[in-house]
Amino acid sequence: MNIRLVLLSLTVAMVLALACGGADEEAPAAEAPAATTAPAAAKATTAPAAAKATTAPAATKAPTKKDTAQEVTLGIAAEGIFSFDPTGLANPSSYQEAPMLAAKVASGDLPPVEERIPPNPFIHRVVESVGEYGGTWRRFFTGPRDGQNYDRINHDQHFLFDINGLDIYPHIAKGWEINDDFTEFTVFLREGVRWSDGELHDADDFVFGVEHINYNEDINPGRLKKLAYTDFAPTFEKIDDMTVRFTMDESTPYFTDQLPGCGGGCGFGGWTLHARVGNSVVAPEHYVKGFHADFAEGGKAAVEKAAKDAGFDDWASYFKEKSNPNRNPDSPMFGPWRNTSSITTPLWEYERNPYYFGVDTEGNQLPYIDYWSATLTEDTEVLNLKAIAGETDMQGRHIEFARLPVYKQNEEKGDYTVVLTPTTPGTGLVWNQTWSEGDTEIEKWIQNREFRLALALGLDRDEFKDSQFLGQGEIGHNLPPPDHPWFQGEEMYNKNATFEPVRANKILDDLGLTEKDGEGNRLRTDGSGKPIVLECYTTSRASTIPFVELISSQWTQNLGIKTIPKPLSRSQREGLRSADAQMIDCGGSAISPRSVPNLTWPFQVLGGKWGTWWQTDGAEGIQPPEGPYRRLQELYGEANKLRIADRKDLYVEGWNLYIDTVMGTGVTRHYPSHMIVVKNNVKNVLVTAPPQYQYPGEIHLDQMYFEGGKNSGGF
Repeated sequence: MNIRLVLLSLTVAMVLALACGGADEEAPAAEAPAATTAPAAAKATTAPAAAKATTAPAATKAPTKKDTAQEVTLGIAAEGIFSFDPTGLANPSSYQEAPMLAAKVASGDLPPVEERIPPNPFIHRVVESVGEYGGTWRRFFTGPRDGQNYDRINHDQHFLFDINGLDIYPHIAKGWEINDDFTEFTVFLREGVRWSDGELHDADDFVFGVEHINYNEDINPGRLKKLAYTDFAPTFEKIDDMTVRFTMDESTPYFTDQLPGCGGGCGFGGWTLHARVGNSVVAPEHYVKGFHADFAEGGKAAVEKAAKDAGFDDWASYFKEKSNPNRNPDSPMFGPWRNTSSITTPLWEYERNPYYFGVDTEGNQLPYIDYWSATLTEDTEVLNLKAIAGETDMQGRHIEFARLPVYKQNEEKGDYTVVLTPTTPGTGLVWNQTWSEGDTEIEKWIQNREFRLALALGLDRDEFKDSQFLGQGEIGHNLPPPDHPWFQGEEMYNKNATFEPVRANKILDDLGLTEKDGEGNRLRTDGSGKPIVLECYTTSRASTIPFVELISSQWTQNLGIKTIPKPLSRSQREGLRSADAQMIDCGGSAISPRSVPNLTWPFQVLGGKWGTWWQTDGAEGIQPPEGPYRRLQELYGEANKLRIADRKDLYVEGWNLYIDTVMGTGVTRHYPSHMIVVKNNVKNVLVTAPPQYQYPGEIHLDQMYFEGGKNSGGF
């Protein structure tokens, strides 16, 4: 049967209004073009031997053996937008390559392009036109923990979600087959795909990734053969050199959504993304087995010695380090560019992958751009000043929405266009129910629903909207928007999330928190005479620091609950999350239009020790008490068996549990937060695409190019 998709169209009027207004700082900005419209495309000089620009045909659906009936889509898909699905495209009659690679072929350092790419390569539809080869893509990164700067561009999954967020098409793989009851998932690999070092990719790379990385207890202790970031532990088998199969014990339609990677669990999330954490289902077996205790020359003792000599505590940590393509340029990869300098250096660089498996419709091997170069800029304020000055060619990561007026004022001078992507983000805060740092008084209040409700009622959300988001968006919980088929009604946005300071203070008084110090701070009930002090954590950025400071000041002033803002570096905050040591996570909302609040991972923010208990089947961590929190774990497990589009009832139950129990609270919602700076000579950027999973890789930036073959700096 055919899938029936009810795709929802997002209105971009809010985005247009934001792009053209609100810039009254220092000097009024001239009226800007619509931020979601791409710069007018100049006639592109074609790539070597390439013909005229191509026009993408209507979106097509990649075939499966069996489709499921779906009445709705989820999140932010838009009907009629561009599709990268290559279904129906014929192989080009000939292939071309970049001049820098042609020179290596001529010198004998590389085989001809026809021998480097598959007989049936992945064929890219181009957004505007067939591009030009050459140039260096300039970006900024914040340090060794910023691996997502490239991960989100690379997208080396075997399957990918299309722009609508639902349809799936084969990428590195050739295709797949799913049986009628959704228990067998067979993956057919694309013949002739090579790793960036030229070695052929085959089923043995899956065997190694699944059986010797995912299943290895030293690398993944306590995972019990669960794949990557999922709860799935299917039976795995190699059928032949180009075919593998995953078999479930029961019908599991959602595993279909795992094939593209980060559709909710990152099951097939790619080598680059997963190598550093040691849970990729695929790996360059020929390379990494040299650092694996079961395969390395000299065995485990030799690898453990190498690990100690390199400063690692154990061989598994050393294995992850050597596997990580972002840190180790020798680690092979599939992506359009390959690493030439580590993320641990001030200049993190990649060059085109000569064995990349993708071509455009005219047969030009991608990527068009020769080099990817990111400059270390640890201070995000400095990073944004550099971007405002026009020193990046295309970047959204670390670009601060709060600086939108300044970006708009400097568009002409910086020779760039600001793009606001149509999306539905939300802000909020989450109470960590398993926080335990030896302070039983604070633990008591964190675990008290009425206390959490009082603090939720003590936030003036309109002030956040006006001061943090330039008056754009709405306030309350980040639930589906009104035009979404899963819309829950206007009243749900603000349930337990209104500004009622009188009621909030009465709740606190009724809880016995009536004593105050000379500054008006409510005192602890343990007789110490000290005030209650809460800590509100976030990642330190120009946009997040004022947000967490406003939460802290409102609670202190409106309720007498002293609160300290804790903006930390990314690595510091990740360390606290891993240790379950964040009291309150003020860096976002745990509620989303396309997920149920997650209580199943050790590093999630609702209760890390509960997540550890779930992941280890009770061997470690703490079992949540029967009730709403335990039910959230059950809902997550039940939802994980279904296709995303079939989860409405489970999500609605989860949203209601979260809101009724005040596990956290929403502050603002549905504002355009994804902001990208695109230089005006950069082409083939699909700016109308709504961010879905690990954006912006889904818009295939390997087909982005510079008009004239060079960046604005001339190289």
